Amino acid sequence: MPRPLRIEAAGMWYHIMNRGVLRKEIFVCDEDYQRFLENLTDNCKKFNVEIHSYVLMPNHFHFFLKTNEANLSRFMHGQLTSYTTWFNLKYERVGHLFQGRYKSIVIDNNNYGTEISRYIHLNPVRTKENLELNLREKRKLLKNYKWSSFSAMVGLKPALPFLVIHDTLESFGDNYKDQIKNYIDFVEEGIKRDLDNPFEKAVAQLVLGSETFVREIQSMNKIGNKIDKKNNKKSRDEIRGFISLPIEKIFEVVCKGFDVDIQSILKNGKGSRNVEPRQITFYLAAKYCAGLMTLNKIGRLMGCKSGSSVSMAIKRINKLIENDTNLKSKLKRLEDELNTGSGTHSIHS
Repeated sequence: MPRPLRIEAAGMWYHIMNRGVLRKEIFVCDEDYQRFLENLTDNCKKFNVEIHSYVLMPNHFHFFLKTNEANLSRFMHGQLTSYTTWFNLKYERVGHLFQGRYKSIVIDNNNYGTEISRYIHLNPVRTKENLELNLREKRKLLKNYKWSSFSAMVGLKPALPFLVIHDTLESFGDNYKDQIKNYIDFVEEGIKRDLDNPFEKAVAQLVLGSETFVREIQSMNKIGNKIDKKNNKKSRDEIRGFISLPIEKIFEVVCKGFDVDIQSILKNGKGSRNVEPRQITFYLAAKYCAGLMTLNKIGRLMGCKSGSSVSMAIKRINKLIENDTNLKSKLKRLEDELNTGSGTHSIHS
């Protein structure tokens, strides 16, 4: 099965996330966090990358970054490889440290940049163990968390060399004092009330932006396809596209694969026969339906109020396939069908 292509270009903004294999810790002690940030300093300088927000959690990390050259893959390879090598030597282990490929979403910074920054900085206060903290305790945790860019963003500690803060703050006021106050209020709003997950609006989990922005990225994909045909490797590496299938194709493949009708999939219920096909439909639609098919749109099309049910299904399927080889095999057959268009066989077993 071909991997979804990365979208790479100079001046592109991305949300990047990766977690430990089997959700295990990638940072065990302070030295590990510090080493990761030291490597990040080196790699940002080497690859001309700007980090605008970050958070490191025990078993995962988030970046909001801008690439000044079309080199996201090389930058992330350098960062993850250098840290994994060091970590494995330190802890006398072998093998993968991170769970598969890192996740990258192209971001329309003008419309969503501040939301992404807030989402990243709220990670420490949204963990299960901190949900019961009161508002005062959560505010304190937000400002005191050592492995986030928030405290540097609001002037509580010096910024690391790779961190760029002015682009985020400039939309929060005319002077630095007002910018800090307004940015703190903006982030703390996410503590006081539940905010929509911005990534539920992402197109095929690859692009988050206005309709105009999405169309621009799609036009880049068309250019990339033409370049592919000319076999121009250098340019092909600079501009990469993403897979786009109509959701009707997802319905067709899942219905054939599970020997169910479309109403069984669309029915928003908990019957034993339709739950698995329905959740797999969510999973595949989110992965393969580009265009303007956001998670919210997929959810509403399938009888849900928003894209949260889609997000939950994606998380559930991703967790299940870590240990369920039967489900993993089913998904592979369905994805092979989506990628090749060949006949589908029933996958009950």
